[in-house]
Amino acid sequence: MVRLGNGPIYVFDASAWLDCDGRAGDNRIPTILDRLFAEGRICHPKEVVGELERPGAVSDWVKARRTALNFPRGLPSEYAQNVGLVQWRYPAMGKVLGIKRRADPFVVAVALTYNCDEQPWIVVAGETLNHRPRRKIAGACDELGILCITIDQFIEREMQ
Repeated sequence: MVRLGNGPIYVFDASAWLDCDGRAGDNRIPTILDRLFAEGRICHPKEVVGELERPGAVSDWVKARRTALNFPRGLPSEYAQNVGLVQWRYPAMGKVLGIKRRADPFVVAVALTYNCDEQPWIVVAGETLNHRPRRKIAGACDELGILCITIDQFIEREMQ
């Protein structure tokens, strides 16, 4: 079992980072992110960084810390198997964007691989179950038993 800090580990999708950038006036976000980063409780698979092309304060924050945020380091066989499982069960979620692979299956696979009762791994995404849930991170997480929350829910959880 991998333990990164005390409390849940948040696995961020690019859509969540971009949602943070869209809330530049919300001073709670940088405070929460800095605290979680210091505690080792926030991460994303390296594929997420490739989707952060728009400039913004949070995107810049992520890019400056990308090596420390990238997870997992090394590839346990279960993680690689889970990436394949997610891509097989939800093929529309992992479609290629131009020359780049989408990070969504990797985000779900990280949480699926390391989630446990002692330390939940929670996906943070800017997507909901509303439109086309089988193409969305939230739909895959729901079916695989992984908690997926929005930025608003993330802020609410961490402000308590």
